[in-house]
Amino acid sequence: QERLRITSDGELQVTGNGVIKNQESGGNYSYLQQTSSDARLYVQYSQPLLFGTAATERMRIGANGDVGIGVSPSTRLHVSNPAVGQSGSAVTSISTTQATNLGVKLSFTGGANSDGNIIGGIALGNGGEEYAGLYAMDGGSSAATDLALFVGDTNGINEAIHIVSEGTVQINSPAASGTRSLTVKLTDNTSGAAVFEQS
Repeated sequence: QERLRITSDGELQVTGNGVIKNQESGGNYSYLQQTSSDARLYVQYSQPLLFGTAATERMRIGANGDVGIGVSPSTRLHVSNPAVGQSGSAVTSISTTQATNLGVKLSFTGGANSDGNIIGGIALGNGGEEYAGLYAMDGGSSAATDLALFVGDTNGINEAIHIVSEGTVQINSPAASGTRSLTVKLTDNTSGAAVFEQS
């Protein structure tokens, strides 16, 4: 029964269980398999799986499942990228171009172009109970983007802190206390001290 075929255009076709096995002299092996429900790339033994481009490692999955991009991981997801301000060239502020290229970027598409629309964010908590986190919001014209922190429980989610794109911070009261909120902005007076402005 035919198990392997190389077509005239150079395509390698494997039939049967669909496994391509790569084994080294010590007995360790990895395999690529296509099943009726999924595609698999496995390292059979307790070894990391490496991915690379230009003959250089770019990402690895450790034997314990930790994923590292640009680094050998020490936690579930570990990303390493050169600092914006390198040694001898400190960077103390950033441009809009630098802000969108800081290292790790989480972007969303297709959002409603309306002031106050929640664009997307990160939720934290126990599995199925991710009731705390942060999200980005449409802040209006000129691609203004606000940032909010939220907390909550099974009864609902509360926006706890809202940072407007121009720097004003709104601290909201818990839902149980009504709709009261405190908006503050730090400004410098003539002596250089910070002043809270309540509105």
